[in-house]
Amino acid sequence: MAFIALAAAALACAGSAWAQSADVQEPAPAQEEQVSSQEVRSAGDPEKVEFRVTSARGNFVNIDRGTADGLRSGDRVFFLPREGGTFAGTISEALDRSSLVELVDPGFLPGPGTRGMAQVSADRFEAPAVKPAEESPVQATETNAQEAREQPTWTNQDSEFTPNQPLLAKVQPVRPEERPPSVTGRTYFIADQIWSSEDDRKDGFFRLGADVEYENLTGIGDALHLEGEINVRRTEVPDDDDESQGRLRPERISYSLGGTRFAPDRLEFGRFLSRGMSEFGVIDGFEWGRRLPSGDSYGASIGWMPEPDKSFESLQDFQVSTYYRWIADASEQLSAAAGFQKTFHNSNADRDLAVGKLAYLPPKGWNFSGTVWVDYYTSGDEEKGSGVDLTQAYLTSGTRSEDGATLDFIYSHMEFPEIDREEFLPVEDDQLADDHNDRLAVRLRSQASADSRWRAALGVWADEDEEGADGEVGWEQRNFIFQQSVTDLSIFGANGRHSDSLGGRLSLSWNAPQGRWALDYEFAANQIDTFSDNNNDIPQHRLRLNRDYQTQSGWSFSGNVELGFWDDENSVALGVYLQRSF
Repeated sequence: MAFIALAAAALACAGSAWAQSADVQEPAPAQEEQVSSQEVRSAGDPEKVEFRVTSARGNFVNIDRGTADGLRSGDRVFFLPREGGTFAGTISEALDRSSLVELVDPGFLPGPGTRGMAQVSADRFEAPAVKPAEESPVQATETNAQEAREQPTWTNQDSEFTPNQPLLAKVQPVRPEERPPSVTGRTYFIADQIWSSEDDRKDGFFRLGADVEYENLTGIGDALHLEGEINVRRTEVPDDDDESQGRLRPERISYSLGGTRFAPDRLEFGRFLSRGMSEFGVIDGFEWGRRLPSGDSYGASIGWMPEPDKSFESLQDFQVSTYYRWIADASEQLSAAAGFQKTFHNSNADRDLAVGKLAYLPPKGWNFSGTVWVDYYTSGDEEKGSGVDLTQAYLTSGTRSEDGATLDFIYSHMEFPEIDREEFLPVEDDQLADDHNDRLAVRLRSQASADSRWRAALGVWADEDEEGADGEVGWEQRNFIFQQSVTDLSIFGANGRHSDSLGGRLSLSWNAPQGRWALDYEFAANQIDTFSDNNNDIPQHRLRLNRDYQTQSGWSFSGNVELGFWDDENSVALGVYLQRSF
């Protein structure tokens, strides 16, 4: 457990350093009074920047937005997977059209195409003032005299305007139905192929899809949403038991109306992810929502629930749900939501699920986000018994000091709900009654200098049988080998139920035209307790090369090759992600 002690010591030292840096950076009252009104307005009115994940490696993911979209190094971003929950990350490096994000919780690894959101200050989108060329006193006098002769006499045309009105108070906004029809979206291709020396096995998984939105399709402010993909999976083995499957998976086909400043009611029909409470999943049916003048919103939905598998078949599970969302002000930095869903499996009452969410996401200082899933059981639920049970929870809280140090806490809880819907692999009755997993982790990142930083993480977990721990310490140095490069060295370890591991990772990434390269090497020594003495030590080597590329026209590309070696076996994996945004 030496690595755990090392991680704990690093966290303690970095925590002291983080606290000292935060104290040093705190401005004095006299300095606070010098903040301009523009800065106050921007801090209270952040802009939302939406993005998608293009690739993932280790504790880092690449996203398809960068400095051109208002993002900066050190910004906090949030991933919003379709299964629900809010997962945080910090931008490690921002390029023009892409950014490298370090995950707060490495246990969450978003796949390509996962949606996300960041809130940035509005002043980042303002055009910089253009400084006029300097003129000599004689030139300035002649220019002013000439302009005075050419300019007509000015008269005030805003006699009805008062100083307490907003600047654009008299400007009439354009209604949705007055805008021309438009099409936005993306098309993508994902391919993964693995060759393994074990049984000479080959596995391939290929996806071709599109996500398109037609706005103001018929001239009444409506929208048509289309999203789907073709999946092809192929497995080849020497004994002629090859498998090959191809499916068309319609993710979303829906039509919506309203939901704008002119139409507070929003209606959506078809197949879509619940907009009011995404944790309720995809439904085939109808959803209505209303936004109040205060910014609060509420609504309800009714329809069938497609099976969350490769075929997305429907008509077995029916649901009705309702929700309410509260916001503190127009910036939506502080919000809370609650919802209830009742499901029926083959016309029989099944699940009573309540979901609660709370988020406080200011541009600076401490932030918090949390989602909990609570099930209500009756006497018919034999394994759980009557009452209320916390099925799932994911809570995160963190802060960032002025010098770039970050401190984050993560808590997660997971257990099986007792439901008839085929949402999980079959489990035994005792597993359904007792199995759970609770995990608490803390992660710290501290800026040692302008070009170097170090980080530490420590996590503890417990399940129905025992508990364990994991930890990691790492050092990151910029411009160490060559300019525009980042060298990262990490040592990690874990103590599990049947295995222990200790290893290290060396990473090198560098900027390239319109993207970046990354090279990673990882070694782990794994000790498996349940195997024989001759087969309980398994060394594992992994070498990975990754290239990310983005263009001004909306193309994003990510490609990687990975080599794996352990004992007498080896593997080769190739991955490609290609996306075109429009």
